[in-house]
Amino acid sequence: MSQETSGEAAPRKKSWPLRVLFFFIAFFISIAIGKAFEVASDPELLAEAKVAQREWVETVSGTSPVAVASTYWVELNGAWWGESSEGAWSAFEANGKGKGIVTPVYALVITGARFFYEGGVPIVIQLALGALGVAVLNFLRSKGQTILFDNELTTLLFGPIAIILAASLIGMALWGLMQAGLFLLGWATDFAAWAVGATGIVGFCLYCFGELGKKGVEHVLTPKMPNLKV
Repeated sequence: MSQETSGEAAPRKKSWPLRVLFFFIAFFISIAIGKAFEVASDPELLAEAKVAQREWVETVSGTSPVAVASTYWVELNGAWWGESSEGAWSAFEANGKGKGIVTPVYALVITGARFFYEGGVPIVIQLALGALGVAVLNFLRSKGQTILFDNELTTLLFGPIAIILAASLIGMALWGLMQAGLFLLGWATDFAAWAVGATGIVGFCLYCFGELGKKGVEHVLTPKMPNLKV
């Protein structure tokens, strides 16, 4: 048994150096693409791209855990009580009628809509990354059995909160990487933040899908079922 276990663990240990190597290769390719774009583009297009990069960094910085949590809390209260005294979109035309058990999910959707209205596509990507991160955490926690929580009620009530938290933490890490890229590699290209951000997102997605791909999709979408005895 021990030999089989060690034999199964060996490929896993070897995969990490390959992942790190792939990340650095992809990162330097991104830097090269940024530099090539910088050289080949006209001044007007360059100015627009720099503005888009700056707006992306500012959008990500606005999704700190405190900012996201406070917005979600406002929408959660608005969806539950059906009143918008704090400006909750979720209570629009609710007339004091709450959403009941679907309140957490509804508040998550409205929170995403609010941030999308203010930040656009990057916010949707960040929420998707948060959902992907929660799925992988559940997958690892359940030892490859499911990407959901232990039961439907926990998934419904706690799942949206976990996604919001994960998206916020990922955004904070992404913002740090982008700032570090601008500071350390701004000499190589003016689009270092683009390069670092894109590489980080692609690397995170590849890791998550690599973990989830170890089991079939139908298997991980449902909790482990107990063995039935006839």
